[in-house]
Amino acid sequence: FTGSMAVAGRAEAEQSTEQPLCGDHLLLRGTQLKNTAWVFGIVVYTGRDTRMVKNTSKTPMKLANLERVVNRAMLIVLTTQAILALLSDVMFNISQASFLSYWYLFPDPSVISNIILPDWLGYWFTFFILYCNLMPISLYAAMEVCNVCQAYFIGSDLQMYDEEQDCPATVRSTNLCHELGQVSY
Repeated sequence: FTGSMAVAGRAEAEQSTEQPLCGDHLLLRGTQLKNTAWVFGIVVYTGRDTRMVKNTSKTPMKLANLERVVNRAMLIVLTTQAILALLSDVMFNISQASFLSYWYLFPDPSVISNIILPDWLGYWFTFFILYCNLMPISLYAAMEVCNVCQAYFIGSDLQMYDEEQDCPATVRSTNLCHELGQVSY
């Protein structure tokens, strides 16, 4: 990059001075100037292919392999639950007329359904909620309790204490325990 910047003089009699610009005068985005009261500058757009812009990407979430497996299993369970609710909804809507004749299911024949949604959608939500027992929500909580206990045991293990540095083992991440068994050399 080469160019010049014209700086107008303060008084009308003064002429503008032209300052050369080159790569030595370029400050990259994110640069901080210190011990400088003021500065003249111009903005130069260099595009999205600069080092600073490429380094500003969102960092990916770090998940242990066990968490990835559990998340995938939860998606499979949720999909199975939705399919079971759909099958139950279809079967119920097909045979709904026979259920209306049972006095113990519908004691008041004038009130057939008080679902606001269309029958097929309302009963799908009903069956989906009934099948919610398939999803083990407490699995995540149990995993985190195990992680905290394992982190405590690692921190209080006397065989992992370093006498030279007078430092016990420190666990900075509860996911550490998942990855310890997968260390390869």
